[in-house]
Amino acid sequence: MPPNMKTLYSLYVHVRKSDLPKEKQYNLIRTLMAGEEWSWRVVGISVEALEWFKENDFKRTKGIHRHHVVPFRETGRQMLQNIMTAAEWCALAYDNEKVHLVTKEENNKEQFSEIFCIDHKLGFFKNKQISYTYRIREEGQFLKDLASQGLLSS
Repeated sequence: MPPNMKTLYSLYVHVRKSDLPKEKQYNLIRTLMAGEEWSWRVVGISVEALEWFKENDFKRTKGIHRHHVVPFRETGRQMLQNIMTAAEWCALAYDNEKVHLVTKEENNKEQFSEIFCIDHKLGFFKNKQISYTYRIREEGQFLKDLASQGLLSS
């Protein structure tokens, strides 16, 4: 279990037992996961996003978004149904905080090109609350190596 999960779970229980409106509870639960290293874990990249990076010489540029594999509205809805056990909450929170790197257009249309898996244990694209780390020598080289495997059309 990642660090802080026990603390976050007890805060979740406190919020759920409160008399706050469900919408406020939802917003607080969502905030609990913000900025955690394990949240918004990049586990994939779309073909279009990889092509975008390649066209931009593997430098970080605008136009790439992180997209939740499972939208938080679904995760939050499940967390609001009943007060979950610690094991249930931790599993749901951790499992559903996976994201893919996609282009802005893909994210807006919610239509994605093929997704290539990225092992988050490699330590790339770490969550920085609003953004993610992107170091040209680490993430940039990783994407360059991925693109060189003949996965792209050009």
